[in-house]
Amino acid sequence: MNKIPCSIGILTFNSALSLRACIESVREFDDIVICDGGSTDDTVAIANDYGCRVIYQDQCFKNPNNTIADFSGVRNQQLDATRFDWFMFVDSDEYISRELAEEIREVVAKDLSQPSIFMVPRKYVKDKRIIDCATTYPNYQTRFFNKKAVSGFTRSLHEKIEPKEGFEISKLKNCEYVPLESSQALKKRWNRYLEIERNKEGKENFMRWFYSGFMYHMAVSTLYCLRYIGNLFFCKGNKMPFSYEVLRLWYNFEVIKIGFHRVFNNSFLKKQR
Repeated sequence: MNKIPCSIGILTFNSALSLRACIESVREFDDIVICDGGSTDDTVAIANDYGCRVIYQDQCFKNPNNTIADFSGVRNQQLDATRFDWFMFVDSDEYISRELAEEIREVVAKDLSQPSIFMVPRKYVKDKRIIDCATTYPNYQTRFFNKKAVSGFTRSLHEKIEPKEGFEISKLKNCEYVPLESSQALKKRWNRYLEIERNKEGKENFMRWFYSGFMYHMAVSTLYCLRYIGNLFFCKGNKMPFSYEVLRLWYNFEVIKIGFHRVFNNSFLKKQR
């Protein structure tokens, strides 16, 4: 079968344990670009075995301890290295369904010259079981698009693609799968994200924090709680473990606290002047 004329982007760092499954799921794509952060395990060797192109994360986007400081910078670096206008990015511990690959093939064949942007539904996997019910479902992320329809990735943390004016975002039907790491490992990773949030430069005024920080995260947390209660009574399949649902609420409240401290510190500095 002919390869799909679409580039796949995968960020890696010591990803040997999960990378084979990830690459296997996207083998039908004609251009797979690995953007590595200096792996010391077999990550790069595995990528080479599959014929992937390997580039390395620019140090200007990294912290001194080699963690990523600017995710959008690394994503844009990878985006610039791809061969096709159509692009999809997948994390190294994720994999896509065969049905999703075929759906993308159809989109690219039909809209080869038409720039478009698509959100992809994502489902979690725990101990090889697909999670049917979680508070974050429907878990759509903008993962597949034509480069002519976007301006690139924005935000150093929780990066997102920026659509150009006049381009709408559609939704694909088939899933990408996200295996769950342990709740302890997830909390450790989210603590790194929170540290990036704490180190963000720039001033924060109260009203902007109140509406885009406090109100937003409180609304999301309330929605998660309501969905969790609904899942308890109405979900007929595999439920997300409670420890993960609580952890997501913890993360939202930590982001609220960081924003509040930034507002308070800025107000205190103004008074000192």
